Amino acid sequence: MVDVLPARAFMEKKLQAIDSTLMETINNNMLSQKGSVIHGHEFHFSRIADIPKDARFAYRMQIGKGINGKHDGWMEHNILALLGHLHFAFNTKLAANLVKNCEQFQHR
Repeated sequence: MVDVLPARAFMEKKLQAIDSTLMETINNNMLSQKGSVIHGHEFHFSRIADIPKDARFAYRMQIGKGINGKHDGWMEHNILALLGHLHFAFNTKLAANLVKNCEQFQHR
């Protein structure tokens, strides 16, 4: 939506996703390590199109649609872009990892 990632976002009139989500971390990222499980939910009218075939994702969807129907958490440069919303209360390490990574980035 702000031209940070090489794709296009569209707002639709019809709801695109409404569900609880369950995601498995498949690539280490600023919030979680490979193998950890992340809970959240989806409620949005937006969809993402023209995602590069080599896009790298942090999470594989076990429940929910994510960005491309199979994955969420698009990773590019220092970006972790999610279409869904995370429930930090299910895993308090997510918030701690985010703060730790922000502090480390601040000192670069």
